[in-house]
Amino acid sequence: MTNPTQKNRKKIIEELKPFFSEETGYLQLNPHIRPYKKSDVIPVAMNLLYILIMLRTKDRFYIEQALTKLEHLLYFQSKEGDYHGNFPVFLHHYPRCERYLEIMDALFPMYWIMKEFSTILVPKLKIKLYKAIEMGMDAINSQDEGGEYSYLLTLERACLRVAIGQLLQDNHCVEKGRAELEKLALREKQMCWGSPRSLAKMLPALELISKESMPKSWDSFWQYLNATWSVQMGTYIGPTLSEYYEGDKAEATLYHLYMEEMKGSELSLKYSPITLLQGELLRRPPNIYVKNSSLSSENLSYALWESYKNEDMAYSLFNIPVEEWVKTGGYFPLKVIFKEKKRVDSFTLQMGSPVKISKQENNDLLLTFEPKVDEEMDVHFFWNLSSKAQISIEGKKATTFPLNKPMQILFNKYTISFSFPDEPKNIWGQILQSNRRTQLLTDDFQTFDTELYFRELKSLDTPFRILLSIRKNN
Repeated sequence: MTNPTQKNRKKIIEELKPFFSEETGYLQLNPHIRPYKKSDVIPVAMNLLYILIMLRTKDRFYIEQALTKLEHLLYFQSKEGDYHGNFPVFLHHYPRCERYLEIMDALFPMYWIMKEFSTILVPKLKIKLYKAIEMGMDAINSQDEGGEYSYLLTLERACLRVAIGQLLQDNHCVEKGRAELEKLALREKQMCWGSPRSLAKMLPALELISKESMPKSWDSFWQYLNATWSVQMGTYIGPTLSEYYEGDKAEATLYHLYMEEMKGSELSLKYSPITLLQGELLRRPPNIYVKNSSLSSENLSYALWESYKNEDMAYSLFNIPVEEWVKTGGYFPLKVIFKEKKRVDSFTLQMGSPVKISKQENNDLLLTFEPKVDEEMDVHFFWNLSSKAQISIEGKKATTFPLNKPMQILFNKYTISFSFPDEPKNIWGQILQSNRRTQLLTDDFQTFDTELYFRELKSLDTPFRILLSIRKNN
């Protein structure tokens, strides 16, 4: 994906037509449900972003439509009551604007519209937009006493304060935002750093701030961000607290778009037109804070991430405490990816029982699952069917096998070998076609993965250990 041009933006608008309603004149979808589908609801923030991309085409036809829509949408901002300054999530909710955080999503495109297009707004509309932004910031500031925000929301609020404070020439707002950013930089690295979706929320906020205004204390974040991307494989290789799949490929998010434009990718990525629309919230080209990073091991909050990568293989392991396990449905303690000519193959350990992963000699990995009273261990590995990887049990094909037999998964360039140091008895491996638990394309009852799981683990009262060896094929 190259940096957007007026022509590319018109193409994105064309690709958005399946979500557009001729009757209402707006995009109609629920942006919180994936995969994206047309629905009966009109999301306010998404349509403000649609207005932004139409203005950036610099095409008179689109500009006239955009200005009409902007004036119409500003009418739906709450002018009174506890949620003064906020917008409804969807237009049909008006005048109910109870979700006060919705104003944050709306302020991102409103900021860029005012910053870039104030000169083409008629005076009346310019004043309306200016006041709408002011009221929006008042709504955010009114929530300061309502308890602490999450890390991600605090970051969005801080960046909005800096950017909009500069736009409105409100130095107090700017300094308040900068102080918040400095405090966030001093906190331990957060779990939301371990998810492409969460990073996709962080980046538009950070991109509000110019490179010159970005606190130096945030350098460690940019070093970390660089380390999560593989140019050779065009994919996320950071700690995987949560990652979703569309078919046999990892979901391409705004994080992927940002990293592809900033660092490049040897493999082409396919983005939803909604993701390309969200890309309007990024600077083009993106701010570049750190060109390279050799980082491969980081403590994220209280979890340890380690990674390894070469030109056609990478793995990421992420040790997370037991008590946090149940909160993370998309958690991959281990992810291995292999580069092919036009795709990336992936092998993952996803969810299930808590595991400790330690590196051994020759980059072998020892996985240790601890037994729990009255709870059977749950161990599941997945790899994409499109890899056409072959399963070998003592050199033969099988779908069920005891663990006293050597097992290998033969990918095109690499082989993953399983061995069981404790030689557990009466435990069986089972192979079947299935889907990872974060598969988004489930409507047609398709399967995109091969799954390996282990039966009769409830009989174990000692740790279940697996030694994985990853070797390049001769």
